[in-house]
Amino acid sequence: MNCYRIFISESGGFRDSSKYKYIAEFANPKAASNYVQYMYCKKDYKGKDIIIMAVDVNGVDPKDGRVDGVITSIGESLNVDEFEFY
Repeated sequence: MNCYRIFISESGGFRDSSKYKYIAEFANPKAASNYVQYMYCKKDYKGKDIIIMAVDVNGVDPKDGRVDGVITSIGESLNVDEFEFY
């Protein structure tokens, strides 16, 4: 399974991955493409190279990381400090 990571670099910096700045990641190539089109029109990215990298991943493990926010199905925002997560 591939995911698509988007990076930027200074103009001409696309040749050196150590100069990349991570922007976003998408599971769908169409969503990544749409986001790049959005970025291209924004002044924050003028004069920058935009790099899309396909990365082979073996799925997502929900045990990686920590819960930083929860929005319930009814739209309620929960204070995660009040709950235990397993």
